[in-house]
Amino acid sequence: MVRPPIAGPGPGPGKPPGWRPPGHRPPGWRPPYYPPPSYRPPHWHWGPHYWYPSWGWYFTAVVAGSTLVYVATLPSDKECEEVKDGTETLYLCDGVLYRATYYDDTQVYEIVSPAEEEAAEQAQTMIGLALTTPMTSGPAVRELQTLLVGYGYDVGTVDGVFGTATETALLWLQYDYELEQTGMVDEPTARLLGILPPDPEAEEGAAEEATTEPTEAASAEDEPEQEAADESADEEKSDD
Repeated sequence: MVRPPIAGPGPGPGKPPGWRPPGHRPPGWRPPYYPPPSYRPPHWHWGPHYWYPSWGWYFTAVVAGSTLVYVATLPSDKECEEVKDGTETLYLCDGVLYRATYYDDTQVYEIVSPAEEEAAEQAQTMIGLALTTPMTSGPAVRELQTLLVGYGYDVGTVDGVFGTATETALLWLQYDYELEQTGMVDEPTARLLGILPPDPEAEEGAAEEATTEPTEAASAEDEPEQEAADESADEEKSDD
C-alpha cells in the first residue's frame, strides 16, 4: 500500500530522525508480518496485540481517517530520551520515536518511526524476485503480478507485495511450462514472461530444426521416385 506523500523533502530543520506528521498512515496500514515470539491474548479494551521486531507488542486503531499505531506505555527495557519538537515532546527509545497522544481519553504513545521496510529501497527490477522475509514490495512486484494474472494465474490481490500467493502462481507457471520450479524470477522464467528478450541460441536451434524437417521430408518423398528410376534402369538392361 502506498503511503500518502509527506510535504517537504525530509523531516525538516530541527526535526528528529524518523519524525512523521500525525495521521501519516492510511486506514488499514500494517507493517510486514512477523511471527510473534509468543501468544498474547487480546487487550480487554484495545483488542488484538500485534508484534514487530523493533517495536515489540503494539496496537492499531483508525482515528480521523488514518491508522494510529501505538503502545500503552513506553518500553521499560530500553533507555528513552526526550526530544523536543517545538512545543511537542517526543521520546526516542533505542532508535524508535514515540509521540504522546490520547486515544479513547487515555494517554498512549504513537509509534512515529517508519517500519524498517518502509525506509528500505524497493525492488527496481522483476529479475530475481522471490518470497523473502520481510516480503519484497514495490512497482516491480506489481508488474510481475499483472503479468502472472495475464497468463491466467491467481496472485490473490495485485498489491505490489510478493507474498505466498504470488510465489504459488509463479511455481504453477514454471510447472506448466516445464521450467525448473525455483519460485523465483530466474532467467528462463523472465524470458517466458517477456521480461528478457528470447534466447538467440534457442531461436537458432529452433530455426535449424524447422529447416531440417522439410529437407528430411523432401528426401523421404524423393526416395520412392529414385527407387522407381533404378528399377526402370534395371529392366532396360535386362531387355538388352
